[in-house]
Amino acid sequence: FSSRRRHTRLQGDWSSDVCSSDLNGLNDNFGVVENDFNVRGGAGKKFDENYFGLGLNFDYFKKQDADFEKFDINSNESRNIVTMNPHFRRDFDKIHLNVGFNFSIEHNSGPVTAHFYPDVNVSVPIAEHVVYIFADVTGGLQKTSYKTLTDENPFTIPSVKFLHNQSNDLVLDGGLKGNFSSQVSFNAMVKYTKMT
Repeated sequence: FSSRRRHTRLQGDWSSDVCSSDLNGLNDNFGVVENDFNVRGGAGKKFDENYFGLGLNFDYFKKQDADFEKFDINSNESRNIVTMNPHFRRDFDKIHLNVGFNFSIEHNSGPVTAHFYPDVNVSVPIAEHVVYIFADVTGGLQKTSYKTLTDENPFTIPSVKFLHNQSNDLVLDGGLKGNFSSQVSFNAMVKYTKMT
């Protein structure tokens, strides 16, 4: 099952995403049950030409072991990720700039781990409102759960154990993107990712 709820509010120069949440559940034929609850929010304010914002995200997920598994220290473990994303946006003449960072804290079977990632995006129009050149330097913590694995590979064994999430320490990408109409768009890019 899956459920999603979202509420956005704009008031003057303030914008806020006051309620955005997801609830997902997964059951399989081997007794595996995984529940995932995610809450996102954020706010921002425009000062002159500058926009300052803060995004927050809390993701709680728990996998109950398959019926045939033996109980061990990593059985039926609750895990969570908390992420904060302060950022600054500004349009200079024709250049769109976003500068910020992602700070994530994850709790898995071991001690709590903190991660720091850049979040920089630049785009420049080549043909106004049609073609843009862009470059990004980003990173982020990507959740690894039974659902994310079975979405990629439906033959994943139910007894798989998750000791940590995937940390995309550095993601460099750049290329061209554009819109020819409201129904035709394109994105051509090269990308390099360093993950642990």
